[in-house]
Amino acid sequence: MFGVLARRSGRLYNGFSRSGSVVPDLVSYDTGMKLGDSQEEDVDPARAEFDASFFERSILVQRLKLSTLPKAVKTHFEQVGEVLIADVLRRPSGKSLGTAIVEYAEPKAAKEALEKLQGTKLEEANIYLLPNKRGLERDPKPSKVVYLEHLPRTMTDGDLRHLGQKFGKVLDAQKVLGKDGKTIRAGFIKFSSNTEATKAVKMLDERMLHGFVISAQLH
Repeated sequence: MFGVLARRSGRLYNGFSRSGSVVPDLVSYDTGMKLGDSQEEDVDPARAEFDASFFERSILVQRLKLSTLPKAVKTHFEQVGEVLIADVLRRPSGKSLGTAIVEYAEPKAAKEALEKLQGTKLEEANIYLLPNKRGLERDPKPSKVVYLEHLPRTMTDGDLRHLGQKFGKVLDAQKVLGKDGKTIRAGFIKFSSNTEATKAVKMLDERMLHGFVISAQLH
């Protein structure tokens, strides 16, 4: 069993990770469902999306007007290709950060957007585009335990175990609860080997799980 561990990874900085990629806990992807509906759904880890091309297919849009909505962002960027997701990043208070993420169906479209739509006007604002780059790989100390953050609120210990079993033998899996007994959207998975844990981190970190971009690191 794990002890009471509710620390933060310290990888987030003013709304963005140090790598310059999207901050998981500030992203609420516009999937067409109401946020409340998404949170109340039964979580099926088998539907988790592990797409290594995510960062190649997505771009960051900066200098947006604070009133700009996801629909306007999606429409603007559909000029160069099929947009799967377009959403405005917001603080927990709901206030816009003036930044959005756009995910295309193909990497080619993301590259074309960076070339052709850089500096174009979106609702009278001259936008600035950046690739959503993944940070440099770190070389952490070997560990059998993976710490996960920004999980769906409805995720259970059983769901965590099921998720971990995709990468190896799971010895234990638990959500982290706050003092009030409610989830803080974090959890641990303990594997039978360091290799399995490392594989899980590489496949899970900054990936989408049931509408949420989660983070994973060795603990």
